[in-house]
Amino acid sequence: MESSLSASFSKVYETPFATTYLDPNSKIMCHEYKAASGQMTEEEYKHELTMLQQHINQYGVKGLFSDTRLFFFIITPDLQQWTNENLLSKIPTVERIAVMVSPDLVTQLSVEQTIDEKQTEGILPIKFFIKVEKALSWLGYSLPPE
Repeated sequence: MESSLSASFSKVYETPFATTYLDPNSKIMCHEYKAASGQMTEEEYKHELTMLQQHINQYGVKGLFSDTRLFFFIITPDLQQWTNENLLSKIPTVERIAVMVSPDLVTQLSVEQTIDEKQTEGILPIKFFIKVEKALSWLGYSLPPE
């Protein structure tokens, strides 16, 4: 996690593939993938997103910051549909999703295709970012002064 964020965000849970943090005041959750995500199986991917969905709903998260820069798992078309049905449509408190894009073009495209499908249905405003500060600002989070 970016050092400037660690003061207000606390770790909610961690798996071999990702770490999830929450700022309880702003109700913004950060889901940060690890490079090991490239080794996930399809079932592990589903479990990861099911856990994320449960935590989002448990804490009434308003903004989700998904850091996919180290996400190296390829999301197949079937998993894209599963994600739409089992995550994106089951997080009613989330008002916006900001996604930090991966340097891996193939992975980035699979993430974007998964999210674009849902966005076209008008469910959630979702934007892609390359700068953490801009992503968090769009979610309504103000970085603490250094």
